[in-house]
Amino acid sequence: MKKIIYVFLSIIFIIIIFYLSTTTGTDVKGVTINAGFLPHLFAYFIFSFLIFKSTNNFKLAIFLAGTYGFMIEIIQFVIPYRSFQVVDVVLNYLGSSFILFFKLRRR
Repeated sequence: MKKIIYVFLSIIFIIIIFYLSTTTGTDVKGVTINAGFLPHLFAYFIFSFLIFKSTNNFKLAIFLAGTYGFMIEIIQFVIPYRSFQVVDVVLNYLGSSFILFFKLRRR
């Protein structure tokens, strides 16, 4: 039963990331969309954590969260008011890989 909650939260997080990644700063009141590297690290860490809790697989969680971030960057490439940035892809994968600290802690 707990896994279904994490699956649901993962889906909600997918929607939130997509929305924030495809809107302009003026579309979301009080939220700065392109706020730097910390939001990328934090968002994709949380996302990979939710995927991990759904699947209990670290590699899959990192791959899925990071690849979703990469796909978002590709989508931003074709949106006129957004842009593809390689550094964002790196930050997304880096944030996703932070769940490895949980694996190291388990040992």
